[in-house]
Amino acid sequence: MSAFYALQFTTIVILGLLVYYYGLRELRWFSVARGFLLLLIPVAVLLPLLYQAVIYEIPTATFAIGLDEIIIGLPSQTADSVAAQSTSFFSGWTAVLAFIYLIGLIYSTAKLLQSSFALRRIERRAVFIQKEGRARVFSWRGDMPFTFRNNIFLPAALERNSQDYKMILRHEMNHVHYRHWMDKMWINFQCVLLWFFPPVYWLRSAISEVHELQADRSVVMNYPKKAYMLLLLRSSVNPKINRINLASPFISLSLKKRIKMIAGKTMKPLTSSVIVGLCLVLMGLVSLTGCKTLGIGDSAETTHTEANNGLEAPPPPPEPEAPQPPPKPESEEIFQVVEEMPRFPGCEEMAGTKEEIEECAFKKMGEFIYSQIRYPEEAKKQGITGMVVVSFIVNKVGEIEDAKVVRDPGSGLGDEALRVVNLMNEMEDRWIPGRQRGRIVNVQFNLPVQFSLPE
Repeated sequence: MSAFYALQFTTIVILGLLVYYYGLRELRWFSVARGFLLLLIPVAVLLPLLYQAVIYEIPTATFAIGLDEIIIGLPSQTADSVAAQSTSFFSGWTAVLAFIYLIGLIYSTAKLLQSSFALRRIERRAVFIQKEGRARVFSWRGDMPFTFRNNIFLPAALERNSQDYKMILRHEMNHVHYRHWMDKMWINFQCVLLWFFPPVYWLRSAISEVHELQADRSVVMNYPKKAYMLLLLRSSVNPKINRINLASPFISLSLKKRIKMIAGKTMKPLTSSVIVGLCLVLMGLVSLTGCKTLGIGDSAETTHTEANNGLEAPPPPPEPEAPQPPPKPESEEIFQVVEEMPRFPGCEEMAGTKEEIEECAFKKMGEFIYSQIRYPEEAKKQGITGMVVVSFIVNKVGEIEDAKVVRDPGSGLGDEALRVVNLMNEMEDRWIPGRQRGRIVNVQFNLPVQFSLPE
């Protein structure tokens, strides 16, 4: 579930970036592009969850959720020891991943604070020149103009009252007017939280590009395009300020695209509009019906029926002597994950958290399997070991249905595991069925049973 959600999230972000690069930017919808990029990460996070919570019924399962592994054959193994081993394994990996994420979070936070302190040092050493509206203009010793919050920093070597000075000042004033520094803070906060996610850095680059294109448009409306493009080319150096992500430098890595935009060299509007529409449709499909693209969403009858050379097999002849059970509706859904998962019986009266009750149910199931299963003699003689995977459905009355072996090392291991799973229907108590949105539903599981022999 979490892996599929991560895939949905990543796909939506990448499609959103395509909407910007090949659509909104080419159409020169810079204000729309700015808002779109700023909301892309929150939308990618919430859209699949919102649809699933409000509209989407978790569909029929093709891929069953896997239960914890049961190990058979080692004399020291018990239900409690297997549960403890499984819990320690997953908790160990969780701790490792959490530690790695924490290290990255600390490092990215330190880099952001370093950028902020560097800009503070420049501000303290700069010389105040004048106030333009809500912007404060400073002179500093560097060679690149830039803006940070409402402060504009111009090189001391830049001749005041020259055309270059006026064009640069106009450009930086636009950064202040549009409050681009707030966008910088927001996207860098996302980069800190999602430091492990490469598309978030592409998103930061795209937002910086929108800022520059938005500021350039106001300049070329008041000054000659050719003069401004020559100014950009003369200023195209790689100063240190470019590596301070909180600042808005006059020259950024999008220089080539900026010149093309000023010169009017963009895609045809129709092409860009088609790309925008197509990507937005794909984003909706990924978030709304993404489960079906992985094969989740077909009915159980369709999933478990195989075609024979494209021909439907004839139905078996009726047996009038024996009463026939009522037919199962074709639309009967079999779910993968539900709000309340089915549980093995024996822990109904237990007081505790949901996780504690589920752990208790797994222990009870392990005890039942250990008490019933036998290592096949043929497999023992041949030294056959391996994992058997049994797929089964817990139906609405807690019975086991459609139990079958989907992975079998052979020598009777699969048959023995299947026999024990079917024995669950002979217990005095049935499984506690699963529930989704308050109604009882069918849920499919995969049970891995590891057969091992002492060395």
